Amino acid sequence: GRIILCDDPKDAAQGDAVICVTQSKDGFLKEEWLSPETIVFPMGSYQECEDDVLLHADKIVVDHVEQTLHRGALSKLAAEGKITRESITCTIGALEQKRGQFFDFGVSSATEW
Repeated sequence: GRIILCDDPKDAAQGDAVICVTQSKDGFLKEEWLSPETIVFPMGSYQECEDDVLLHADKIVVDHVEQTLHRGALSKLAAEGKITRESITCTIGALEQKRGQFFDFGVSSATEW
């Protein structure tokens, strides 16, 4: 696919995948800009997504569950009790181990991985 660089985050949100790699400490990616099929990758230890993007995600895949809950994009929501360990679908490592089953996770929480 094409990679599109944009000055306006709303324009960037129109793709099949949105990859945020910024130093923003403020959520700028809005849920209403995304289609239901969009895959969002908030990278690093920053808050690039508004809370609703994360709270309404179909699946949440992280690199390390405990670290993610204490720093990074999910830490504020975890501190507020809005995201818990059970909110996380799986880790990237577990996803790799189950390659080929990407669109059929079939689990309810990270503890089953």
